[in-house]
Amino acid sequence: MIIKNILTLAVLATSLNTALAKTKIYPFVAMEVDEIYSDVEKVTEDKNYIKNFYDIIDQGLNKKTTDRQPWTTSYWPLAKGVIADPFENASVPYYLDFTRTYIYQWKATKKSFDKRKKTVLKYIDQLSNEELTQLAPSEKYDLLLGDTSFDLTNRLMDYMYRYGKNNYYSELVDITAAATNTAELATKYVEWGWYDSIETALKVDTVLNRRIESQRALALLKSGQETDPLKAIEIVLPQALEEDKNYIIDEPLVQNIASWEGICNGWSTAAGLIPRPRKAISFELGKRSNGTPIKLKFYPDDIKGLVSLYWFNSLIQGPLTTDQNGEYQSGGTILVGNRCSAKAKEDVYGRLYDTKVNKYTGKLTPSCSGVHPAKWHLALANLIGKQGRSFIVERKVDSPVDNHPMYGYSFKYFNPYSGTFHESVERNIEEVHKRDQFKNNRHPKTKYIVGVETTMNYLEYLKPVREDYNSESDDEITNKTMIYDLELDEDYNIIGGQWRSTHVGKPRNENRVGPRDGNRKEDRNHNQPDFFWVVTKDWKKSGLFDNQAGLEEWTDKTQAPPKSWLAEAHKYHAFEYLESTKYGNAKECKVKNKITGEKRTVWCELARNRPQPLANIVNILVELSSGVKFKNF
Repeated sequence: MIIKNILTLAVLATSLNTALAKTKIYPFVAMEVDEIYSDVEKVTEDKNYIKNFYDIIDQGLNKKTTDRQPWTTSYWPLAKGVIADPFENASVPYYLDFTRTYIYQWKATKKSFDKRKKTVLKYIDQLSNEELTQLAPSEKYDLLLGDTSFDLTNRLMDYMYRYGKNNYYSELVDITAAATNTAELATKYVEWGWYDSIETALKVDTVLNRRIESQRALALLKSGQETDPLKAIEIVLPQALEEDKNYIIDEPLVQNIASWEGICNGWSTAAGLIPRPRKAISFELGKRSNGTPIKLKFYPDDIKGLVSLYWFNSLIQGPLTTDQNGEYQSGGTILVGNRCSAKAKEDVYGRLYDTKVNKYTGKLTPSCSGVHPAKWHLALANLIGKQGRSFIVERKVDSPVDNHPMYGYSFKYFNPYSGTFHESVERNIEEVHKRDQFKNNRHPKTKYIVGVETTMNYLEYLKPVREDYNSESDDEITNKTMIYDLELDEDYNIIGGQWRSTHVGKPRNENRVGPRDGNRKEDRNHNQPDFFWVVTKDWKKSGLFDNQAGLEEWTDKTQAPPKSWLAEAHKYHAFEYLESTKYGNAKECKVKNKITGEKRTVWCELARNRPQPLANIVNILVELSSGVKFKNF
């Protein structure tokens, strides 16, 4: 009777899922095995990664932690000026929920900082040693360099202010070929085999097809007035450049910084790679008029803030690119999955699925349904299990980004048909047959399925504190459990899987909402992450974190560094990050022709100041606080 009921439910669910499966993507359509394996090889940077279910068990990888526990700190909220905030004096808590009152906090921060410049920073030489300990991390850094103009601190506040005012996209707009020559670019695309003709490139390519001269040239070709697309571009270009002058930015000024926005991607990458700042360190900056020494103390959390900022604004945050020999070229991050940009729907099993185009990819992709469970499972087993490396998880299936460094995981297996956890692994593995609720969604080579309950362990952020010592016991580790099944081929290789909202998927009874309904919304598990990413294990080869060469030697590290370092530090503070169609990281924005009123969507380009602290200062602070030499980071 039980089997008969299960079969009835499975048939009902299949018919309901068929009605829902309009998206033709995961979870209703099996992901190609090549795509799964390609992403796992890419993120692990290991051609010999483990992909067999029993190999994971036999090598003792059902439960593992990273070789070194990542350290915790704040995500340093952008609305509080990042590390330019003297955190213990903050009147608003760091970790508010997404309340309406918090979105304008940046305005209060800016007002408070303007007052602080007149009442505190202006009289910095009059502060006592105790008062100096209360400075913001960036203020301490500036003062260590002898910079009483507080260049880094001011740049961080300016970054917050411009971000809040939404006025970054007011300078460069790629409406015409003013940024990159259209004819030259189209010709290259054809030479590279991307398109069969220049005309096709002008029509289809996302960089070219929005430009005025592309559209005017295509109109010329369509009318028959010209047959050569390059000649057509040459003819229309003067008119396009003149027309370009009439367009202005037509974006609304949102004036909004969400409470979750900060530098969590800087912290979460650095925390798993850079040694933990363990103790406070002090420097003597000179003598007061009465002969007493001026002491400047950096707490471990001050140093963590500087490290997090350094990694946040570094080019390492760009996608890793290598040459044809696999040698490092640029960037450093390897990402798997997609950011959720729209509310997902639930199928009859309570599983999430996407029905809208993802605004970040421009395609209908599995995003809010979570990163594919086979990719997730294999990444855990290989990155943390086999390699002992931390990686970064975006832990929420939602639009806000909430990055955290991973510390560990554990796998528990259950029977996918009964939901029972058996001590014998073999009893948790079942052949695919009519009782399988997701049979029609499986990869065709699936022979077996096994249920998996995974608990991930990651570092939670904490409000920074002014404590002299920091250790692993001061961290907060959060555990989050999720459930899914894995699809195995005849050799027990992992080739797919399905997220589950309950251990045994069964269709919801929409007419039953009482306590007996075992699949109520509040009981369903949606803990799967949107995406995860890792910094290449060859990050040191990038040279992005090397000490700046050619500087005067800092011999006595109980005192301030040489005054000559300040000029080099200002170059780091002035670092500009170019967002351009050339590099594939331009942003879409709306413009309007002030003469005709015509509105267009174009690629906006800008050079954004992404202030970084001087590498030499950051590396030496970490060395002195952690006891680990830079070459051993």
